[in-house]
Amino acid sequence: MILNNLMSSKRSICAVVLCSFLMQNSLMAGLGGYLLHYAVVAGYYTGITAESAWEKSSKAVHEATVKSAQVRESLQKKAGQAAANVVKPVTDVLLDRVDVSADKIMQHMDKIQNEIGDHLNSSFNKMLPKIAVLTAAVGVTGISAFYASKFIWHQIDKHYAKPQLFTETSQKSLYQQLHDIVRKPIPAKSPVIIALPEKKKVLADIVTSTRMINTKIKARDPHAKYRNLLLWGPPGTGKSLFAQTLLRASGMDFRVMSGSDIVKMGKVSKSLQAIEEVFALAKKSKKGFILFIDKADSFLVQRDPFDKRKTDSNILVNKFLHELSQARSSLMLVLATDNKDILDNGLKDAIGQSVKMELPTHAERVGILRLYRDKILLDVKHNSTEFNLSVGSILTDDKIKQMASQLEGLSGKNLEDVIDGIRNEVNSSSSAGVVTSEIVRAVTKRSLIKHKDFKELEQVNKALPVSMPLNPAAAELLAN
Repeated sequence: MILNNLMSSKRSICAVVLCSFLMQNSLMAGLGGYLLHYAVVAGYYTGITAESAWEKSSKAVHEATVKSAQVRESLQKKAGQAAANVVKPVTDVLLDRVDVSADKIMQHMDKIQNEIGDHLNSSFNKMLPKIAVLTAAVGVTGISAFYASKFIWHQIDKHYAKPQLFTETSQKSLYQQLHDIVRKPIPAKSPVIIALPEKKKVLADIVTSTRMINTKIKARDPHAKYRNLLLWGPPGTGKSLFAQTLLRASGMDFRVMSGSDIVKMGKVSKSLQAIEEVFALAKKSKKGFILFIDKADSFLVQRDPFDKRKTDSNILVNKFLHELSQARSSLMLVLATDNKDILDNGLKDAIGQSVKMELPTHAERVGILRLYRDKILLDVKHNSTEFNLSVGSILTDDKIKQMASQLEGLSGKNLEDVIDGIRNEVNSSSSAGVVTSEIVRAVTKRSLIKHKDFKELEQVNKALPVSMPLNPAAAELLAN
């Protein structure tokens, strides 16, 4: 029985052996892969040895039986037919003894076979739980090792590669570096800015001047200093997009953070330490360093030494301005804010250039709506053919121009939301999965009403006249 069990489990054992080889090449399995491999190989060869012993014992029994028959036949021939009656009693005794001997040999071999079978069966049954335990232990060990190494890796990145408050960085983590070695990274696409030529020229000039200053600083020009940049204007007007373009076009190291993250750190000591780490990184950079702070008005607000509620804020702003004054040749500061008036006066003095980001003009709104129409609604990979055909027939360039007129006053982010709204409306309506004129009109009207309501609420908060003037295209849309 044990032989049959071993034979029937050969394929299973071979499969486990193959899996153990594969596990050797897996980082997750680690040393456990080798342990399992050698344990299973040992069990496999034990089965082969047992099978060999079984075959040898069976062969010996068969040979003894054949030998007994050959002895009986030989004695009969030697006795002869003539003397058969005389020597018959003797030959019968001899043959009986041969038969008894053969029976004893067969019984003895049967006993040996049974003992071997019982021993192997017992050993194999004892081995199976051990192999199961070993396999489970290896699996647990491998999974634990994988997550432990991932945790340790994260901690190294967290504490040694970059401060916690960064939301984006040009420096790749250890994991990303090894990942790029295994798989060729996909180059990041440059942000697309839809703006009038004069606004694009402003950005191009800033990029050019930053590169020139960076080159002089690398050449150790003692008079070269970076010009800090302030981007200000209503929400959704492309301040972050403008900054992201500068970061990637400059060729310098960069970090991106939000001013609100400094405030959220809780203890002032942690915030002060984070500020020190940021400027320490800038001093170590050999390529030059840009620090982009979004929502700067939530952190770098005007100091007031007489307001005890601002004690912590005053400490942080003082620390930041001190570090900034010591890093003019190692760091360029880029700030984005919706409200520049509340920024600290000392910070304003450190700004070398200020760019107002205004709401898009009609031509810019047309370009933005076209961009997101092509990117979201004409996505061949994720949209059906019927859907794309309906977009092409409904959202023509003339329709886009009409929508741009109706949506005057909306920001670039608001216009992106309009296109997203059309896509979501199709998904949640009974329009057979296609864009219709009714859907486009409903989403456009809803977006304009929301913008009008928020604008009037803002006017109320500022104690200004509530009425919001609308152009003819917008007024007509709301009237119908």
